[in-house]
Amino acid sequence: YGFNPQNFDKDFCDGNVLLALVHSLRPDLYQWNTLNRTNAANNIMFALANADKHMGIPPLLDPNMLLGGNPDEKAVMTYVVQFLCYQQEN
Repeated sequence: YGFNPQNFDKDFCDGNVLLALVHSLRPDLYQWNTLNRTNAANNIMFALANADKHMGIPPLLDPNMLLGGNPDEKAVMTYVVQFLCYQQEN
């Protein structure tokens, strides 16, 4: 996907890494190349909603926390671990 996240805080603030996580496990949900990945708020909400609705991963992150640019690293880690659990179960 062209992303190289180095941390669990600032690299998640634009929502693109979240979109890539969802798409990597459920590419049937949306076409990657058709997404407008420049709107951070939309990216975050879209990724959280799809993960919740289609993957059963509850939206543990507060979008405003991510958009604020200083998210809680442990909260992001906790959320990302849910994708690993999903991958192992499916």
